[in-house]
Amino acid sequence: MTTGVTIADLAALAAGHASGLRTATACHCLTLWSSIATTEPTPAIFDPKFYLLLQGGKRLSVGGKTILFTPGLYAVSSLGLPFTGQVTEASAEWPYLAVELGLDPGVIAGLLLEMPEAPPHPAPALATAEAAAGVLEAVARLLRLLASPADIPILGPQLERELCYRLLQGPAGGTLREVVQGRKHFSQIRTAGG
Repeated sequence: MTTGVTIADLAALAAGHASGLRTATACHCLTLWSSIATTEPTPAIFDPKFYLLLQGGKRLSVGGKTILFTPGLYAVSSLGLPFTGQVTEASAEWPYLAVELGLDPGVIAGLLLEMPEAPPHPAPALATAEAAAGVLEAVARLLRLLASPADIPILGPQLERELCYRLLQGPAGGTLREVVQGRKHFSQIRTAGG
């Protein structure tokens, strides 16, 4: 049974914890982004991470390709990619809000060892997709956890693992697999275990 979590629900949860453009949270790998104004194009590195736009608009230019983010669109990167990002829709009444989760190769490798092996196929270094219900629900649980700091050390890693599992099952799963698939050590473990 699904909870019916919406992007608007996630935006409301994030707004309660976001302060300033970038807010590091007590969940070590979870970052909130917020702005009440549009920004100039800003260069940065898109490290292996999950990024979900909750409210407003953003333009991401990477490798000669431009992606226009609308609420509900997420991106997953398997490696550090140089990009230029620009908040294109934001106001005091309707701020830009986004959530970002740094991808832990150990968490992904652990999941892959437990999951059926997927047939190999080329995956882009950066993939985008609309967030499915399972992804939205996992993000909601992570954001709700921020209101219970004492629970974060125990539940945070479990919820991070759940979100990575949901992402591995989705359209960007191939890109997420690339976070660890190319590493010789993981390939040897997978071969020895299978």
